Amino acid sequence: MNLKNLIGHELRRVSFTLFMDEKYYLLFSVIEGLLPDMQDYEDLRFSKFVCLRAKHSKKGSKDKVYFSVDRFVLTQDFLDCPSKNFVLNDVHKTRVICSDSMKLSPDSMENYWVDDSFKESHLSKCLPRRKESRFLNAWIDTSHALQEVVTQDSDFMKQYAQLSTDEYGVNLAEYPEFIGNIYLVRYNPYFRSLRCSLSVSPPGLYVSLQPRIPNKQLAVQFVNRNFSGLFEYTVDGVLDTSRSDFFFNLPDVPESVNVLVKDEKGRLLYGASDMSFVTTFPVSVGIESKKVKLTHEDGSSETVSKFVTDNFTVGSRKQKVMSTISTTQAFKILEESLEFTFFNGSTDTVEKERNRERAAEYIKRILARASKTCMIADPYFNLNDLSHFVYTMPQTDVEIRILGATEFLTSKYEDKKTAQEHKKEALRIDKSLKDFHSKVKGEEILFRLLRGKCPLHDRYIVADGMVWLLGTSFNEIGSRACTIVKLPQDTCRHITALLDSWWSDADKSISVEEYGLLCLL
Repeated sequence: MNLKNLIGHELRRVSFTLFMDEKYYLLFSVIEGLLPDMQDYEDLRFSKFVCLRAKHSKKGSKDKVYFSVDRFVLTQDFLDCPSKNFVLNDVHKTRVICSDSMKLSPDSMENYWVDDSFKESHLSKCLPRRKESRFLNAWIDTSHALQEVVTQDSDFMKQYAQLSTDEYGVNLAEYPEFIGNIYLVRYNPYFRSLRCSLSVSPPGLYVSLQPRIPNKQLAVQFVNRNFSGLFEYTVDGVLDTSRSDFFFNLPDVPESVNVLVKDEKGRLLYGASDMSFVTTFPVSVGIESKKVKLTHEDGSSETVSKFVTDNFTVGSRKQKVMSTISTTQAFKILEESLEFTFFNGSTDTVEKERNRERAAEYIKRILARASKTCMIADPYFNLNDLSHFVYTMPQTDVEIRILGATEFLTSKYEDKKTAQEHKKEALRIDKSLKDFHSKVKGEEILFRLLRGKCPLHDRYIVADGMVWLLGTSFNEIGSRACTIVKLPQDTCRHITALLDSWWSDADKSISVEEYGLLCLL
């Protein structure tokens, strides 16, 4: 497993280079040690040198971004110092300039990263997409000198984005942190993949293996942790690569399992953390009742289907075999189950817009959970939020209550708004609600406003008694660093009781219709 074992072997190399000042500089490179049973091991398209140039560049500029694929024989010199020995296998033996500040990671040729340690990172998106157990070594440009040059030139970034998207299938310009790096990917020589499925009775795991080398004894260890992350037990076993199917008994039905596979020398070959299983899952069946055309405050419009929903649960703890849901980290499990998510507040224009879209979609999924009642408590909730989040809810048989505030009915940044203008805004909201109710008969949307100085700071969504806490208002969700978290059931009663008391107390809140009519007096 030592990198030196690859010396003398032919490897495939994908490279992006920048031609600038009559020299070639390394932007990004992935070197693969393909195995004979892999589909493209003998792909004739890549048996010779392939080179393509970016289509779009600044008029008159000689600086270009290139994409190349070649095969080369790994040498000791390359392993010792890739920055001095990066030579393309073309007719000209083109030398590519790499940083002198490259650092091997991990810092020993005997070590490597297994797939599970980086599969949830952005790096995984930039590596070849294969359903293989893989190992990774990298030479990292610690100076970031080329990264600074490239990212400050919009023409370079445009070329890099176009070429990497068209030829590599990934827009590498979205991941500038990897500019100047070399990644060497090897694939597990013992097996291609390992899959687990759950048995409830008897408790245990079915393991399916795709072996590459027969008659090898590999140690496997299952570490069980509950969803709180607390250790419960460990079970050790053996995988014989002359077989493909195994069953391992466990003390009980696990909630979450870490799987580790090691070779005869104790070196890690495979790791899967937080492998979780599903034994029941909720199903929501909607019967379309009508379509409604909406026109939003920003002038955009959309047609929304309205449904009557029926919710039920499929499966039970008594089922014998259930398949794995994924081998992802706990964060993804929590996010998919609407338990918790986080938005990083990126100032990058593209990522910021992606965060806003993801946040809006996440909130709509929460709202769609409601089958009987739904309350939104947000002091800054406005007409635009009403149009984009509430009118677009698919359910027609859910009572929806919105609790805003007279103090912040218009934008919080317009502090000089008079009470009269707030009341006019209430009139616009009330008119919008009446127009919507005329289109969608039977759907009940109620809107009240907290009076005076607003006692509400946090934002909440309450769906059938379940409560989610939002770190910011609907109109800014995803724009800044914030979380959305589902609160423990025991705490929900206190919050819902307070919100209900504000709602029902005429001294604490007023309907949006009544508040709007005050401006006519």
